[in-house]
Amino acid sequence: MSVEGPTGWQNWRAYAADRAWGTTEYPLFTDAWLTSEVPGGLGPYTILNAIRGNGVPDRYPAAYLRADWHLGPNADHVPAEKWKTETAAYHGGDFADELASLISLVLGIRLQAGGETRQFGSHVDDPLGRPISYWFKSVRPLSLPRYEGRAIMPRQSSHVDLGGLLTSPLISYATLDQKSASAVVQTARLYQEALWIAEDRPEWTWVMLVSAVERAAACWQDVEIDPAEWLDELEPTLRGEFEAANCSELFSVLASKLAKYIGSTKRFREFVLEFLPAPPPVRPAHGRYPWSEEALGRAMTTIYKWRSLYLHKGVPFPAPMCEPPTREEAKGACYEVPIGLGMRVAGGTWLAKDVPMMLHLFEYIVRHALLGWWTRLAPSPCDINRATAEELETIEGIGPSRAKAIVEYRTRVGGFGHHHALRQVPGIGEKLASALAGHTALVPVSK
Repeated sequence: MSVEGPTGWQNWRAYAADRAWGTTEYPLFTDAWLTSEVPGGLGPYTILNAIRGNGVPDRYPAAYLRADWHLGPNADHVPAEKWKTETAAYHGGDFADELASLISLVLGIRLQAGGETRQFGSHVDDPLGRPISYWFKSVRPLSLPRYEGRAIMPRQSSHVDLGGLLTSPLISYATLDQKSASAVVQTARLYQEALWIAEDRPEWTWVMLVSAVERAAACWQDVEIDPAEWLDELEPTLRGEFEAANCSELFSVLASKLAKYIGSTKRFREFVLEFLPAPPPVRPAHGRYPWSEEALGRAMTTIYKWRSLYLHKGVPFPAPMCEPPTREEAKGACYEVPIGLGMRVAGGTWLAKDVPMMLHLFEYIVRHALLGWWTRLAPSPCDINRATAEELETIEGIGPSRAKAIVEYRTRVGGFGHHHALRQVPGIGEKLASALAGHTALVPVSK
């Protein structure tokens, strides 16, 4: 059985190859306040703002995802006798979860998709669409804060402009190869789930955010590791203890045996440092974490240690790292580190040096590192509606004459609304228009 990649990615790549055979809609739930909407620019997908009123509970949809289906309805059918276990593209959700997770990662908001609610197309008798609920799925309610009036993730329920999707890595999604697309979705799903449960289960959020980085790092590259050098960094006194016991040669043997475990920590840390974002735009005057590679590298090593203790020994993440941050009155910014020299609670004691940062700061680092990685996988594609003739010439299949024809036609009609419209340009047929849809963007022009 061949792995075809995530369904939404396949459908986007099939976009413009054919007219859509049907359309479906899915509700999107969030506690963020959404503004604007995305009527075009995301291939076969549009995001419609439900204009949820102020104060309306977040169990009501805030937006709807509308999908035009270009991928055949039986595209993933494989005879049972050819089945084999295959998880390379599996992310634990359906098509709507795939798109919702990508939006959640791009915008940095809690967002979940509900089940299909309406169908349109040749298979539906009613031209206005048919309500549907046999694919209905419930969405878990957002977890309530443990601490009334104090959020562990204070930024996630803010105002968000959906138009930001059109200047994000999302517009390059269809240009990714199959392996990269699967990795991006699996990473985004971990991030999405981590955010959804953060207020009630911050310990799990820590683990899932670390796992999101691990999934991306596995797709990124292999890191060259000197086991002895890395063991020195993890346990600075250990080499001296071996030498004092006249067993210095055993230190290298031990380091080699531990290499596979050491490698996971180093890959996690090096990925974060490779894609380390700029500091948050609003920071507190006090309670800041030092924004240097050395300090943040140490923090990542400590965080990975706590992750391993949680997964392998059942030791929860430290309580100081799972509490709401202290908010600074003057700026309204939140402290990035636990306050005080340490904490003792519920049978645990932690010194400040062992609890490097608060969860909201780690989420900021993880999200922006993942977006940086995604951008590097597929830089923003050329926008047909805004590219100059010279830029259009660089696209495979478009030479000087076609580039000139595109610009002239675009100027005359005011821009393209869909990749299908490229077929109206002299010299561009169905095959080329379909190919361009797979590796160029088409962001609508405001009129």
